[in-house]
Amino acid sequence: MNGVIELPRVSECQLSEVIQDLPEIQPFDVTQVAGGAALFLCVLGFEGRCLEMPTLLAENGFTATAVRYIEYSTNRADNESNRIPLVQQLKRISGDVQSIECDNGLFTTELRELLQSLLSEKDIAQPRVVFDFTVAANRLLMPCLKVLLESNIALTILYSEAAIYHPTLAEYERDMASWTDEEFLGIERGISNIAISEEYQGHHLDQLPDCVILFPSIKWKRSKAIINEVDPALITSPRDKVIWLLGQPHSEQDSWRIEAMRNVNSLDSTSSVHEVSSFNYRDSLRTLEQIYQDKGDFVRFTLAPMGSNMQTLGTALFCYLRPSVRVILATPEEYNALNYSEGCKARWAIDFGLMQNVRDRLDRVGTLSIQ
Repeated sequence: MNGVIELPRVSECQLSEVIQDLPEIQPFDVTQVAGGAALFLCVLGFEGRCLEMPTLLAENGFTATAVRYIEYSTNRADNESNRIPLVQQLKRISGDVQSIECDNGLFTTELRELLQSLLSEKDIAQPRVVFDFTVAANRLLMPCLKVLLESNIALTILYSEAAIYHPTLAEYERDMASWTDEEFLGIERGISNIAISEEYQGHHLDQLPDCVILFPSIKWKRSKAIINEVDPALITSPRDKVIWLLGQPHSEQDSWRIEAMRNVNSLDSTSSVHEVSSFNYRDSLRTLEQIYQDKGDFVRFTLAPMGSNMQTLGTALFCYLRPSVRVILATPEEYNALNYSEGCKARWAIDFGLMQNVRDRLDRVGTLSIQ
């Protein structure tokens, strides 16, 4: 026979083959959570937006078997102003309303035990959890999302988008130092703690050089402190070992922020910079995976999520996909309750469905098949 014999071809599954199966963010309609939930999670914060979703849900007859609202150790007096109206709305949703402290070592344990108790109910095979993460800080989101992602639940995430995020362009141009320097409050001030996340410690066994990936905040000293914590040498000689992921704002009125972040962090043509959507969580996941593919064999990664909630969601999914990456969290001493955000212009939802299916999709990445 003179025919050519074609040998089987081995193919490795890439993230690009499964990422489109992950749900897009959609405008929220209360019919998306019709039938209620086993658990409704939300956060007590100082922003008026923390009341937006609970009020809307309560007014439209949404019910949950249990409700837990998460509390911070920071800005307690400011947050307290929203406690009574929040609890009033939550009691319309469920007869079981309790709070959980996020800034203690028992937070993830308590959340896991709560989810396990829901799973033990004989009439609930895959309990639905609805999580309003509108005013959730990064240090809350990362451990919370890890627990939710690893649980056998159906998950819907809700988000209320602010009408105005401070600083506005006029505020920034009028007095840049008050928003960016640690001596002034701006949107936040100081650092009370910098630590490797207990939930994302990574696998840093190999003696490889460190590489830091940052979703920076507008406070440049916060980013500098994180880099210094990982490796002080990276402050003076970052080369390609400090990677900046700058958020592309969802709203056109905030587009000036990208250039401002470059200026605040003294980034130039030699800096390693990626622009990543602040609203499309899949964009963050895709970008992080590309960086990992490019450098993962040569460095050990430390990831600092200080960006938007949607970027943090993409980060949590990436950390599930790449457990060797460790996460470092920096907690501010205080936030500026008077000038953080204003109003609500849109409500959004991401319906992940069964988290087992999400895990199955992500677990396909890196697997081999013969074609």
